[in-house]
Amino acid sequence: MGEACLALTSAQPGIVLCGCLQFIADQELGRADQRRVAGFFADPNKAEAARRSTRPDDREFWARYSAFIVNAEALCRN
Repeated sequence: MGEACLALTSAQPGIVLCGCLQFIADQELGRADQRRVAGFFADPNKAEAARRSTRPDDREFWARYSAFIVNAEALCRN
């Protein structure tokens, strides 16, 4: 996930943010979830599809991802 984030920025604040996001992701998301989230950087429509999905696996993923987002916003905000 960190590499996908870094591909979007080369500025120091972006690098620090990407490092923080990766740290939180390592604590809260498994590797498969991280790979899936990395795909959101390249194609944001994938996130929307996951959010709207009614498949149990997607619903469980979205719950984990939502918790990650809440924690990342709280801990990685400057």
